[in-house]
Amino acid sequence: MLKQLLAILALLMLLILVPNANAGQKQELTVTTVSHNVQEVPRGTHCSVSTYGTNTYANCRDTAFYFFTEVVRSKDGTQYTLTRWAKYIWSSTDQLEDGYSFPAKIDGGSMTIFYQQGGNQGPRKSLKFKIMDIRPTPVATPEKK
Repeated sequence: MLKQLLAILALLMLLILVPNANAGQKQELTVTTVSHNVQEVPRGTHCSVSTYGTNTYANCRDTAFYFFTEVVRSKDGTQYTLTRWAKYIWSSTDQLEDGYSFPAKIDGGSMTIFYQQGGNQGPRKSLKFKIMDIRPTPVATPEKK
């Protein structure tokens, strides 16, 4: 648990300290989701107490933030590693299933991915991510016999 928290803190430091090499650049593209990961970061317990007449009720629940990592690939073969925080797990990347393509826009060090909520009939929504890494798609080399 402590190792996970330290890893997340290290990522946060990168978000804050690393200068943005793509500042000022805007680009529209189509990306295909490759993989994703969700990490829960506990932040404590929230309790509420209610009194009805002579009865007192306590309702306690653990609260957390969610750290999402999404890897996407553009049509030109560039692979992007994206991250974002969310307060609720259902409010984020569950709409971006691996292997599907989505329109996206890069603005500086951020990528906004657009999707249709509830499939192709729902309203258009967007998720904004911080770009953590940009690199060419790894090419598999054939094994030598």
